[in-house]
Amino acid sequence: MKLDRTIRIGLITSLVATAIFLYVLKPIISITSKMFFSLFSKIHASTIDKMFEESALGQANDYGFWCLQLIGTMFIGLIVGYLVMSCLEKEESYDKKTLNELNADLKKLDKKIKRIRLGAGAVVLIYICIFLFASWRANFTLRTLTSFKQHITILSPYMTETEKTEILSKWAQMKNKSDYDLIYEKLNSLATSRGLKLPKNPIY
Repeated sequence: MKLDRTIRIGLITSLVATAIFLYVLKPIISITSKMFFSLFSKIHASTIDKMFEESALGQANDYGFWCLQLIGTMFIGLIVGYLVMSCLEKEESYDKKTLNELNADLKKLDKKIKRIRLGAGAVVLIYICIFLFASWRANFTLRTLTSFKQHITILSPYMTETEKTEILSKWAQMKNKSDYDLIYEKLNSLATSRGLKLPKNPIY
């Protein structure tokens, strides 16, 4: 009887757990996943459009100087943090302390050092991520600009001044990837009509 009761309890528990997962957790997980991927897609699209808009300036941003500022800020923050912690330290005379008190102080100091290392590691990791993201954006902008300049240089002898001015004007007004695609449709159309083959565009 005891075994049968245990089996019944196990079966009921399994059925309840399955029902909870199917009718409660699964919809929540599904909705959360869709929201996450939708948000990520919007952020990614917005970032790409922003980089195309930066390319319209005709010159890549100086991310090297920006990263240098971030690194300088990081070191200043670490120094200020160290000075603040030093000021908060209580001045105590260790010659009057017992061995147990000294051991307790050493343990506290060890814990504090571990927290400082953890915090410093987190800050460094954040700055590394920011640096990698900035490097990726700078590389994207540079590739977009250099490729466009190469293609417009190749086509220039085969274009009228009006056509060239119109394309440059559209480039300067570019706000997103859709604008970029329209510009390159025009460039590829001009190249085809003139019997030219443009070098591969690294963006596509």
